[in-house]
Amino acid sequence: MYRNGLLSVRAAIEFIGKIDRYEFLYECQQRGIEHQTYENIEELNNEVAMLDKELS
Repeated sequence: MYRNGLLSVRAAIEFIGKIDRYEFLYECQQRGIEHQTYENIEELNNEVAMLDKELS
């Protein structure tokens, strides 16, 4: 789900449990999964709005 951009790093870590951010990113790197980033602030704002809508 992280690879497909459906989860943020934080959400993926919470989903997995018992792993810290650095271990998670290391494991992603070992498996060829690139760190997900935002191209611009609009993309981030769109994701926040989507999550806000889903959680309300």
